[in-house]
Amino acid sequence: FNPVPFPVCGSFAFVFYLSDIAIYEILPFFHSKKNKTKSFALVTYSMTPILLALIFSGLIPKLATLIYFIGFYSVFLFWISSAAIIDMTKERRQIFVPLSLLLIMIIFLLLRIVLGAIFSL
Repeated sequence: FNPVPFPVCGSFAFVFYLSDIAIYEILPFFHSKKNKTKSFALVTYSMTPILLALIFSGLIPKLATLIYFIGFYSVFLFWISSAAIIDMTKERRQIFVPLSLLLIMIIFLLLRIVLGAIFSL
């Protein structure tokens, strides 16, 4: 039994929260209204598979490679849900999705560094 360590779950929770804020703040740059509910739904919808993969890979370490495939699936969900939830055109999504994913990765890396220094990961 190898549970997912608390710092990993904690960093995921922070990434989730800060990603929601970041996406909420950049929506006006893509001619979309700031809508907290829609930005939260977008982040929740696209990040849930990654959280489940982290939990299952912690419980069953042989499933660790599952995270990579689920990551690609989450990007696909982010692309689809940006059109369905936020009503964004394809032209705007072509910039919005990569920029949002870059912001999420930067947030994750910064929090990983900070939490890694605190918890000595």
